[in-house]
Amino acid sequence: MSEGTADRFVPMRPRNVYRIVERGDAPEAHVIVLQETDGERILAVWVAGNEAVWLAHALEGVETSRPGPYALMARLLEESGLDLDEVRISRLVDEVYYAELVLRSDGRRVAVDARASDALNLALRLRKPVVVSELGIGGACGMDGPGAASGPRRQRSAGRRRGGHRGRGPRATSQIHDRTAALGLRCWRPR
Repeated sequence: MSEGTADRFVPMRPRNVYRIVERGDAPEAHVIVLQETDGERILAVWVAGNEAVWLAHALEGVETSRPGPYALMARLLEESGLDLDEVRISRLVDEVYYAELVLRSDGRRVAVDARASDALNLALRLRKPVVVSELGIGGACGMDGPGAASGPRRQRSAGRRRGGHRGRGPRATSQIHDRTAALGLRCWRPR
């Protein structure tokens, strides 16, 4: 972010979780799709398998017989007197999304660093807003325009994700863009 440029946070909502099936040497992968609340832009966030399952459970309202990790985190926040105001996806660095939990207690607000998948899981369980930095994700892949409503298709994946991306550099970046393109998603365009 450059000096004098105010960041704008775009309200988004988790729309769906997709599993990209394993094919050949391409491992299974998972993506959660966030859609702009008052628009058509979409942001695709690649997540690990366990986190994807918990995200899908939260989106579908699945109750488990015992609390899972995110239900436990939500309960700990509630019992400790901390309120989650919102989840912010603040930036994208080396194909990894960075998120913050914006917590409030006794009139004091604090932002706590979190993995995007963990932050989204918690936001869903506590029914809290998710906002995405317009400037911080300028190079992220998602989709804008009318095609957003149709959603991604299951396709072959080209790399492996682990909360971020395993392997860095031009080849890793190329794999992420190839996988995102295979889903029919394009790079996010800040407004």
